[in-house]
Amino acid sequence: MKERLPRNLEWKYFIFNTMKSEILNKFCDPNGRSEYMKKPFINGDYVLGTDAHIAGYIKKELIEDADGLETYEKDYMEALEKAKGSNIYNVTIKVDNLIKAIKSVEYDNKDEHLCPDCEGNGVVVFEYTSVDDCSYITKDTCPVCKGEGINKNYEYMSLISGWFDKKNNVIDIQGCWYNPLYLEKLLFMMHECNVTTCTFVRGEPNKCGHFHIIDGVDVVIMPVFHSDDISNIIKLECENEKKEVLRID
Repeated sequence: MKERLPRNLEWKYFIFNTMKSEILNKFCDPNGRSEYMKKPFINGDYVLGTDAHIAGYIKKELIEDADGLETYEKDYMEALEKAKGSNIYNVTIKVDNLIKAIKSVEYDNKDEHLCPDCEGNGVVVFEYTSVDDCSYITKDTCPVCKGEGINKNYEYMSLISGWFDKKNNVIDIQGCWYNPLYLEKLLFMMHECNVTTCTFVRGEPNKCGHFHIIDGVDVVIMPVFHSDDISNIIKLECENEKKEVLRID
């Protein structure tokens, strides 16, 4: 049975031309520790969006509003070039298989995604005793979840409309493990480019994986380190799987 997309993710018949930089906001972190993580920026011939764990790369000529973006001079292209590397797998990922894998994530239906310290309220109540032995009951922002009320190990997945434990769910692509949330972002980028396949160009355990979508649009994702503690390992079915690795010198 073909996996169905949410209504706003249905593939439509149109010719891809250009896109706006806001699509790269999905790859940014508005609360990031560095300015470059908070919004898309120009670097070399590309416009980037990154939170330091995943990066979306789009050629400037494909971005309608590129002229209004800030430029960072640091060589972020190095990450893309390293991800390409010299090992070319040319494994095809079909959108139906990607959706199926994402929907296989074990999501939380017991409110385990709520912060255990504040029980999801974002506020903790504590007693304070002054130097003259007077007791005070006071409330303050939960220092563990910083007032968000969410367990730090959980993230929200739009495609399954639920929370999942990122420490217990990974998607396995050719022996490389990835956070399902980042592969959902890859899926959204494929949708914006109106393609139903992408190419997993290179991936090695504990090294960044490179996903080529169309000419001028790429996504680089940091993998999850292999661990015996991860309980739900979802294998993504790929097309044209090859046991041998082609060497490009």
